Amino acid sequence: MKVWVQENPFWGWNGAIIASICLLQLGIALCIDSRYEPGLWKVVFWVAWYPVIYWVFNSLATVAATPRGLLRDMNTSGTWVSPDRGLS
Repeated sequence: MKVWVQENPFWGWNGAIIASICLLQLGIALCIDSRYEPGLWKVVFWVAWYPVIYWVFNSLATVAATPRGLLRDMNTSGTWVSPDRGLS
């Protein structure tokens, strides 16, 4: 017995719809905020890369810190040592 399934015409369009809404929201936000920050349009390209750079550094820090945290002596407690900032 053959079952007929009607194809969804919007199958695979979810990403395009979300991206379009995101770009529309970004455009509206830039129009509103441009009154308060006149040079805002110049940094739009760089603002888009911030999450990518943030997650790359966060991943690298996690990979570097995990072995150090797991292989340390578990009988001692951690202590914070403030770095010398030359103020004293």
